[in-house]
Amino acid sequence: MRGDAAETLGILPSQLSKNAVAASAELAATELTL
Repeated sequence: MRGDAAETLGILPSQLSKNAVAASAELAATELTL
């Protein structure tokens, strides 16, 4: 059970960072088009 929780906690940060990178990339793209 602890292993599952550790895996979930380990997956969340990487998923959040991926979303942050995607969001910043979108912002950069919109700034370039403006």
